[in-house]
Amino acid sequence: MAGITDLSDFFALKGEPLTSTYKMRLTLNMLIFPKKVDDMAKELVDSVVKDEAFYQRFVAATEEQVKQDAAQFEQVVPEPRKILLKRFYQGFKTLNPEAYQQIKPYRTALGCLDDTCFKVFVTDFIPVIKAKIKGGNTVLNLTRHLETDNIYCHIVRGLSVGALSMLQCNEFNHSPITPQLEQLWFDRYRNCYVRLLHQVDPDRWYQFDFGKINLRRYFDQTFFNTLLKPYLRNKKSKSKDQGAPQRA
Repeated sequence: MAGITDLSDFFALKGEPLTSTYKMRLTLNMLIFPKKVDDMAKELVDSVVKDEAFYQRFVAATEEQVKQDAAQFEQVVPEPRKILLKRFYQGFKTLNPEAYQQIKPYRTALGCLDDTCFKVFVTDFIPVIKAKIKGGNTVLNLTRHLETDNIYCHIVRGLSVGALSMLQCNEFNHSPITPQLEQLWFDRYRNCYVRLLHQVDPDRWYQFDFGKINLRRYFDQTFFNTLLKPYLRNKKSKSKDQGAPQRA
């Protein structure tokens, strides 16, 4: 399998077919018990980050996507952003070389965030990193100390904004997007989230809040929705094809 497109692909890689019972449970929860969809999202993420065999299959199926996106840094990221990103990453390399190696593949994705998000997650964060290197205590958004969990969480949060912009986009209130661009951001987010969360204690991320939002639950919901949206679209498309009159 080359990557993962939707919920069906995820379950196929997991080795468990997407059963009618699961589909019925999903439909029921979406219509009547929306909070239980959050539980399903957690189950989905835990199934890959807490199962080493499944995690390794996930990595193998998505490794080429990660490498290709990382290799596009020089080609697709504007020059002024490259300079800022290199400062951003150099700071992490100084503070935490191991974390730096884990987050380096996502430079391209961060460089493709919209202007506001790039400022929040990269530009405004550079002084925080510099202050930490000098021994200062800083607070910016969720990061109090630039430790491994906080660094990873910051990167995932940045990429989640890109994925969320694709999830919320529709023909009524956003400019049209291509299926390729949508899938690219879904892949970027999922690949990053699974890899970074697997490197730490995944349950510890429930300690991270941003305002009234619990970040681990928000990340899980976003992960689930990046699989669900294309699944529902593909399901609808198949239904139309099956319902179309057959030519003689």
